[in-house]
Amino acid sequence: MTRMALPLLTSALAFTLTLSSAAGVPAPLVGTWNMPLHPQSLLASYNPATKTFKRVASGVMGDTLRIEASGRYTQVSAVNIKAGSCTIETYTFETGNVQVKGTQVSFKPSSSHKRQLGSCEKRPGNVFNYATPETRTWKLGKVQGKTMLSLDGEHDEVSYLKL
Repeated sequence: MTRMALPLLTSALAFTLTLSSAAGVPAPLVGTWNMPLHPQSLLASYNPATKTFKRVASGVMGDTLRIEASGRYTQVSAVNIKAGSCTIETYTFETGNVQVKGTQVSFKPSSSHKRQLGSCEKRPGNVFNYATPETRTWKLGKVQGKTMLSLDGEHDEVSYLKL
């Protein structure tokens, strides 16, 4: 390789890296996000190999969303509430791809699992591959010094704090 070829190769490599980054997820969205109601990550509460959930304590309502620079996402949620003498539990695990175009973020699930339990009525138990694609408008803000991600959908808005 001549001395002149090295700058050309370096420029080509920088151009390739720029294109790869632009095709992925914007850096501010990358990371692990948690709903403010439950400050601990729920990612470890699901075992994909055994397709089992680790049960959470009564009163827990939480949701953890991990977005990777590669465009993959994982979302785990858990709800365990008591209504009178009845306990209702719902656990969900979802993985897939995420695409970002401007302020629009599209979640396209490739795998999903929901487990529902109820002490007073029959629940459907396990449901697999139920999730459907959805697109939301994203925006970032600050709450008590922490970065907050808001995802505004057609029927609701959810907010997460960065872990």
